[in-house]
Amino acid sequence: MDGRSTGAINPDIGLFGAAGEAEGEAELRHGWPIILVAFLGITVGISSTFLFSTGLFLKPVADAFGWGRGTVSIAPFVASMLTALCAPFVGRCVDRFGVLPVLLPSLLGLAAGLLLLGMLSADFFSYVALMALVALLGAGTAAPVITKMIIAGFKRRRGLALGLSLAGSGLGGGLIPLFLTPIIAAHGWRAGYMALAGIELAGFAVIGALIWLWRRTILPPARPTGARVPRQEAAVSADGPPLLRDRTFLLLALAFFLSAWGILTTVVHFVPMLTDAGVDATRAAGMAGTIGAALIFGRIVVGYLLDRLPAVALAQCLFAMVAAGMLTLVAGGAHVAVVALIAAIAAGIGIGSENDIMSFLVGRYYATSRFGSVNGALFAVFLVGGSIGPAASGYMYDATGSYTLALLLSAGALVTAALLLFALPKLPSSAASG
Repeated sequence: MDGRSTGAINPDIGLFGAAGEAEGEAELRHGWPIILVAFLGITVGISSTFLFSTGLFLKPVADAFGWGRGTVSIAPFVASMLTALCAPFVGRCVDRFGVLPVLLPSLLGLAAGLLLLGMLSADFFSYVALMALVALLGAGTAAPVITKMIIAGFKRRRGLALGLSLAGSGLGGGLIPLFLTPIIAAHGWRAGYMALAGIELAGFAVIGALIWLWRRTILPPARPTGARVPRQEAAVSADGPPLLRDRTFLLLALAFFLSAWGILTTVVHFVPMLTDAGVDATRAAGMAGTIGAALIFGRIVVGYLLDRLPAVALAQCLFAMVAAGMLTLVAGGAHVAVVALIAAIAAGIGIGSENDIMSFLVGRYYATSRFGSVNGALFAVFLVGGSIGPAASGYMYDATGSYTLALLLSAGALVTAALLLFALPKLPSSAASG
């Protein structure tokens, strides 16, 4: 399959030498404000605050209302599905209007939704409806929205810039369990949601101030009315087939659907898995924080490697590593704490690398003018997998009293995802290293 059939562009990212290294360093020196704003946006965005707090609220909410874990898992599932439905539309808005007009209002909306969730009464349908509202209002803070800033601003150091900015979800994932667990224990789960709303408001204020301070670097120059899109960019975006008939997109979508199923099942149910095995809740939250720390490490290292190694092979190795981590949880036995730590590190690196690689591959196969739309659609599929997996695993637990079946299916999904990537078309020769 040639470059035109996939909408590929050839930015000469994979060519290194003295000139290429110098240009890459210049990109980082000039573009670090973009990385910082993207990092902070992802830290407080729905991909961090919602994802990494779901497991903390699972048992308290179920115990408060007498619901099963499968029942409680329905609300996050509905929220993630709505975020998935919104993602392609949000992606098109980003392509048309830019990142910041989408991101900033959505941060305020996310804060409002979380605040309302903290006022929930004992009504399951209200719980589901408010979770859905959080998803709708916060859809513009998802990581794929913000990574458009990186794709547009970087070429030679795109992988590293993606890794540094997406490490924000690792910071959120590491700090949120440690921050929220004592609040929930002392004041209840409602106070936990209100604390999350406060984080969103603080993030909005800081990001807004930085954008104003560095507006000449962060805000792109306006294109004059009637200005023509560069010839190459127009050609590749016009020639790309519709996504539902694009073999490259369909392969990526299926692979990331399966990998999201596998990885997010572990992330969402990690704390309940440990407390069921007799681990103290505070210690379990600390181990969950290890996922966030590993995510930061994974994103930066994988981002660095994406500029130098084949992205597809890198993804396959990482998916296999996370599958192995899940199998160690199944065989944990008496050494549950040690095994859980290994699995947490594997899951953190896996989820950290997943979005890096997804955004990186979209940036290589498709023109920048289509990045928001394509990445939004792919992220939607990713969210569907990441919603169905944890929800199905909750019901498997209710039916069997164990997470063993869920972990085995998740490991199998990751291995299948790695095998599917063999069928991707070869990238253009100058991008072969990515």
